[in-house]
Amino acid sequence: SPPQKQELVSVLSTLAKCYLFLGRYTAALRTYHSALAEVGDEMDGSLLCACGQVEMQLGLFHEATDKFKRALEGSNEAISQTATLGLGLAQLSIAQSVIQDGKAGAAIECLELGIQSCETMAQSGSISAEKLRGDLHSFGALLPLRAFSSRSPGDNEQEILKTQVEFVSLGEEAYRVAEERALSTGLSGLRASLATDCGANILLRAQLKVSIDSQSAESDFQKAAAEFRRALELDGSYSPAWCGLGCASQKNLMLSQHAFCRAAELESLSPDPFANLGFLYTSQSAVESSK
Repeated sequence: SPPQKQELVSVLSTLAKCYLFLGRYTAALRTYHSALAEVGDEMDGSLLCACGQVEMQLGLFHEATDKFKRALEGSNEAISQTATLGLGLAQLSIAQSVIQDGKAGAAIECLELGIQSCETMAQSGSISAEKLRGDLHSFGALLPLRAFSSRSPGDNEQEILKTQVEFVSLGEEAYRVAEERALSTGLSGLRASLATDCGANILLRAQLKVSIDSQSAESDFQKAAAEFRRALELDGSYSPAWCGLGCASQKNLMLSQHAFCRAAELESLSPDPFANLGFLYTSQSAVESSK
């Protein structure tokens, strides 16, 4: 009977959460699948989202995408927001995975789908949606040029690269919107992280521009450095901001070295400052120091 089915689904859902608490993700996923089987054709957005989140943890990104899409069908606003964010994150994860297999076209399609998902939440005031939108645009800087060839008005390399730069540049505005929302909602503790993300986006853009417009690239390097300094004014102990400042300031070798060393002091388990410090030394032919 329906009441018994609802009770069984509730018990299975609770059991799945217990498995999650114990770190038993596979058992949790099997239990959620059992709960969904009991639900049948009836739509249960919260259950689908919960199942999709576990699949994300297990790296089952395509399966999670299916769950989040199904959850978006007829769910209430709160569940729709969770499903929308889940869908966007799943697409970013798929893009990161398929690009390793050389599937540039599939990667850009995933990024665009994820961005569309985030844009549907434009009026919701979600900080997470804007942060994720920025991340999706920023990841575009890591794709090979051929991923943007079909989206470029021209077929020469410079035109395609300009298209890639434009795609990446849209991430800056997303991070700034996210930071404004954090400030207006009393979540100022997020500002240093979001300012660092914004600086990283500008830095990626500058690195792409080097081969086509060195003057504009230098302007963006300076702008990125200013953004990282602003992040450090908000939180002087935020290691990624120091690391970003080092990357953006490599014409000032002393500042760059100081920034990387400070990042390493603050977060000694992170490989990023050490790797960047090694690259800096190698670029200056200081091979022994780089070791």
